[in-house]
Amino acid sequence: MVARRRALALAAAIAAVGLCGCASADGGGPVAAPTVTGATALPTEIPEPTATGPAPCRADDVTVSSEELSAGSGHRGRVIRLRNTSSAACTLDGYADVRALGADGQELGVAEHTMTGYLAGVANTVARPVLLVPGSTASFSVEALAFRLIDGSSGPPYRTLVITLPGDNTSLSVEWSGTDACDVLEVHPFVPGETGSVR
Repeated sequence: MVARRRALALAAAIAAVGLCGCASADGGGPVAAPTVTGATALPTEIPEPTATGPAPCRADDVTVSSEELSAGSGHRGRVIRLRNTSSAACTLDGYADVRALGADGQELGVAEHTMTGYLAGVANTVARPVLLVPGSTASFSVEALAFRLIDGSSGPPYRTLVITLPGDNTSLSVEWSGTDACDVLEVHPFVPGETGSVR
């Protein structure tokens, strides 16, 4: 009977230890179960970055003027100047689109975008944006040949240059009266100032 009581006591003691749980590795109290907190939900869409800085220049922001470049070896050219007459700064980046019209208004050529040419242009390999603050001027140059490249003959001369700024739908125009330019029309990048060139 005494042996049975001892066996029952030993079993009760073992059960009590089991109820206490596992001790921590440093000999402290029982290891608590990890607490799971609610996770923060990630946005399903990343918002678009907010546009900053001046907007591109539009035809309504500028007035246009032009001047003949000095001719040389069958090349003719014109510098086109754009003055910011608005109340806010704007930017000119890259190239204007330029078309040449004849005396009857017929399109005679569309200018190829080139960094530099025989008479003018930009010596660097990368065209840089131009910041045009109110009252300031930027420019670019246009060149063409005074003969047809295919056979050296003369052709109907250009009389009007139609200019469209990057991203704009409204065109500006300047006269090119008196020139014999008639072929291989090129336009060079925007540059600060009035010369139409950085060389």
